[in-house]
Amino acid sequence: AAASLWEAFRLAVGARLLGRQQEIQVDCEVRSGAVEILASGGGDGWVTVPGPRGVRYTLDMTKCMFSEGNAAEKARVAEWEVKGETILDLYAGIGFWTLPLLAAGAEHVFACEWNPNALEALRRGLGLMGDSGIAARCTVLAGDNRRPEVQAATAGRCHRVMLGLIPDCRQGFPAAIAALRPEGGVVHAHWNVVSAEEDARARAIASELEAMFCSERGSTWRCEVEHVQRIKWFAPRIRHVRIDIRCAPASPGGD
Repeated sequence: AAASLWEAFRLAVGARLLGRQQEIQVDCEVRSGAVEILASGGGDGWVTVPGPRGVRYTLDMTKCMFSEGNAAEKARVAEWEVKGETILDLYAGIGFWTLPLLAAGAEHVFACEWNPNALEALRRGLGLMGDSGIAARCTVLAGDNRRPEVQAATAGRCHRVMLGLIPDCRQGFPAAIAALRPEGGVVHAHWNVVSAEEDARARAIASELEAMFCSERGSTWRCEVEHVQRIKWFAPRIRHVRIDIRCAPASPGGD
């Protein structure tokens, strides 16, 4: 009876799918979906969502996460000046940052993801980019981004590293440090921070990153906060922020 009621409601509102958002498991390592399909007319859970610069995200909503709260941030990323740049997206998901960066003209994006459902969505999203040359500018690195193969593919090649993992992205620091070019670049670190403590936390993270750079790549490296972008509220008094950290040797040949 309940199923027929939901199906009648779906038809009445003209929807292809009717779903119910369940509690999101914030500690889920693969950032899986938490949507229960109530009525679908016999179809599957795949949906397509428009993004900036003509990007179309696609995902199975029952298996992959999609945050509408990040919409403005996707639009901001799509406006970055990235032409000619090589970028490492360490937590690509369905392509939240990878696809807008490619649309903005990045020369190449290395996209790391270990959730097989998100990987399928990412590859489908690349296929929806239209121009086959765009997809050719993306290398998808499936599996754990801490594997030696990831470092071998990206070491010393990247102008930017996207660390889009919350509540913090500290585990991605070693890969980011290895990936930046000899002259340096920008690390975009996502973090959950207590409101009103964003700037202090950003400086502390930059100091932590600098110590690791000096240990791994030479004592002349310096890391400075360029910008703190407040993205959305994650919980009461807790903000999801993006911290842009410029990392570079203080003198040529810092490696």
